[in-house]
Amino acid sequence: MLYVLEMMQDEGLIKGLTFTRARVKNTFKDGAAYKGLNTLFKDHQGNIFELQFHTPESLGVKDNGLHQLYEKQRILDKTKDKKEWEKIKIEMIKLSGSIKNPP
Repeated sequence: MLYVLEMMQDEGLIKGLTFTRARVKNTFKDGAAYKGLNTLFKDHQGNIFELQFHTPESLGVKDNGLHQLYEKQRILDKTKDKKEWEKIKIEMIKLSGSIKNPP
């Protein structure tokens, strides 16, 4: 991951920015409803931004149905709408199940 950020900086995409890594969440795991590497960074002024890393396969799944399911699920109340919430989770796990976890 740091290699990618260094390359972006070398290419001038984030030139001159100083930031620190605040959080890394790796969900490339078997049985996950979403597979990706989500990171949070903080700049010198305290602004926080998210940077997501995907394989071509995980990005394809995200862009072709998974994100829409996530958007439907996130507005539900996990307690009040438990059946619908779980139904969507199962659909998401099925979609993500086709994604190979990177080494």
